[in-house]
Amino acid sequence: MPRVLSLVLALSGPLCGLPDRAGLTPSDGGAADGVETDAGSDCPPGRADVDGDGTCECLIQGPDTCDLVDNDCDPSTPDGSANADFGQPCDGIDADECADGIFVCEGGALRCDDATDDNPDLCNGLDDDCDPTTPDGFGDPSVGTGCDGDDPDSCAGGFFVCVEGAVVCEDPGGAGQEICDGIDNDCDPTTPDGSADDMLDARCDGPDSDRCREGRLSCMGGSLVCSDTSGDDLELCNGANDDCRSDTPDGFDEPTLGDGCDGGDSDLCQEGVVQCVDGMLSCSDRTSGSLDVCNGMDDDCDPSSADGDEDAMLGDLCDGADLDRCDEGMLRCVSGGLVCDDTTDDIPDLCNGDDDDCRPGTPDGSGDARIGVPCDGADADRCEEGTTFCGGGAVMCSDDTDDTLELCNGMNDDCRAGTPDGADDPRVAVPCDGPDADLCEEGTTACMGGTVTCDDTSGDDVETCNDGDDDCDGSVDEGVTQACMNACGDPGTETCTAGVFGGCDAPAVPTETCNAVDDDCDGVVDEAVCTGCSRFVGGGRLYLECDGTPATWLDARDDCRSRGYELVQVDDAAEQGFLETELTDGRSYWMGLNDRDVEGTYVWADGGALGGFEDWRGGAPVADPDLDCALLLNRPARTWPWELTDCDDTETYVCEADDPRP
Repeated sequence: MPRVLSLVLALSGPLCGLPDRAGLTPSDGGAADGVETDAGSDCPPGRADVDGDGTCECLIQGPDTCDLVDNDCDPSTPDGSANADFGQPCDGIDADECADGIFVCEGGALRCDDATDDNPDLCNGLDDDCDPTTPDGFGDPSVGTGCDGDDPDSCAGGFFVCVEGAVVCEDPGGAGQEICDGIDNDCDPTTPDGSADDMLDARCDGPDSDRCREGRLSCMGGSLVCSDTSGDDLELCNGANDDCRSDTPDGFDEPTLGDGCDGGDSDLCQEGVVQCVDGMLSCSDRTSGSLDVCNGMDDDCDPSSADGDEDAMLGDLCDGADLDRCDEGMLRCVSGGLVCDDTTDDIPDLCNGDDDDCRPGTPDGSGDARIGVPCDGADADRCEEGTTFCGGGAVMCSDDTDDTLELCNGMNDDCRAGTPDGADDPRVAVPCDGPDADLCEEGTTACMGGTVTCDDTSGDDVETCNDGDDDCDGSVDEGVTQACMNACGDPGTETCTAGVFGGCDAPAVPTETCNAVDDDCDGVVDEAVCTGCSRFVGGGRLYLECDGTPATWLDARDDCRSRGYELVQVDDAAEQGFLETELTDGRSYWMGLNDRDVEGTYVWADGGALGGFEDWRGGAPVADPDLDCALLLNRPARTWPWELTDCDDTETYVCEADDPRP
């Protein structure tokens, strides 16, 4: 057996069931060294015309792998059918994770024939996109669109959401009540303005002086209008609140109220006024009858009765127009007055023990000319400090005082010309406090110009914080304060106690929060309060390296903004170099640059245009409509070029804000 054929048979067994052949000659393709082959045909790999008959026979028999060779020499088995993945389910290059195809062998290579489009995850309770990480309804086009819920209005005030496999409308409602304001609150033009207003058709009082609600509220021109045009309701005396006002008494508008009237007495006088009592008009005249006394007036309002004819004193004994009280005449009514016809002279009451003037109320001697004149008693001064009086039927002096002291008053108190003014005044020559604000006695009193004066001219002693009574008012350090402030410079006041200032009442310093502001005014911004992010500072900027939980570009931007920051904006090479020294090696970070709105037009997260500095990986951004958001991309040798990627990727990110400190 030739060596080539025997080698093949030794490796793979019988050749396609052909009988062994020997003695191949060079004319059949054999070689001069005795190894016979047949090169007379152009056969595909794995086959040869071993017998020279022009037919390609199978050289080997093995599994038919995907390599463009009929390895098992069986044309009925497809190329690659022996590969482990051949015919197995597979997921193509679409966005879902569903195995909608199988592996097939094409061009000597296995390929997945999943030709379906992406399977959006609809709101149906199924995992349509075969990705358990996406919520049900994640790709449903109706989810997130506006809707009007089951509320009275017609306003699309909610959004469709996916709940337990069904699309439902979440509309909080409550804002669509049709009140009277000229606005279509319920988004339904068929309902009139104010149709659901709580005040509509309520009882109301119009523009009159009463308080009676005689109308109804209606909606006109976007405002509630009262239909009460009845006019004022007068408050009459009837026990009812006619004008509906609690501040007006019953009968307030009664036309006869306050008019004069005569009560049920014997005279004819209108001594009362018309009043409203218990819902009825009555007269306040409660007199029992006015008597006609001698006064020149018609007291009983009866012109037929003479003046004074009912005067009880008419005809009484009387004393005339003299100083005594001796009844030497009789009372008569003359020209509207009672006149006594006593024409005798006065009888003076002398100091003799008798009631000469018939006046028991006057003391003995009240008419005596010797009584009531000044007199000096039996003392050492020369002052007439007494008055003569009648005592026991005799004239006496009432001066029983001791000597009169010479006080400082500009007068000769002791009635002696030889003693100076104030010589006996106890207020002179004593310690005193001058006309200053303190209470310290730093002078001595003296009598000058009839006035006690103090020679204290030291000035005010001001209270200071020294635990002493500087102003001599009996209190220590009272009212001594000074200005103070807290760490943020908010003003306050502190009070002195026992010689020490303390207790500043400035407002409490706020607690530090993650907001790019030095809330507690300690000179450090956002220290140890930005959860999930680490803080660093440089070049007048604050930075947060947020590597706690990777996020999409939008979520990263919103998180930065919620903290008072913005996704980082790299303005120049110096700032980029600073970030390279601060950020963690081996990571990529979202920055604010993107072309989400207009493809190829790059703006920062705050809407600002890309400036003169750029550092794209490869020198320019990749032109791909699916890649819209930029990363700071870590590369060997600590270089951080920029690179575009899908905005829905999850990455760590860097936030940036102006440093508020000077």
